Amino acid sequence: MSISVRKSGLEPITGRTLPVVRPLTDDLLRADSRINGVPTPVAVTLDGLPGYRYQYTYRTPDGGDGAHVHYFLFEDRRLIQLVLQAMPAARLAQEESTFESIAGTFRAGGG
Repeated sequence: MSISVRKSGLEPITGRTLPVVRPLTDDLLRADSRINGVPTPVAVTLDGLPGYRYQYTYRTPDGGDGAHVHYFLFEDRRLIQLVLQAMPAARLAQEESTFESIAGTFRAGGG
């Protein structure tokens, strides 16, 4: 699992305005050439923060594969990314409930 937090440069995002950031989150994933296509995300809320959840597979440098469940969450003017990883990609199905439990423990920093 990895977590990153950075300034988004955006006005605060709400559940109602979430569709405005979809091109941004799609583009962030498209920038990674290892990803096997950008899937349609699911709108989510974790600890009150609106965002998107993407699930995708990717290629590893050694020719293998992996899978990510990738959350983009918006808090005030920050973008929070949570990435949970399964390797090989086929393990994602058995890890999915664990990943959901982990994401459910996320607590926002409060600004």
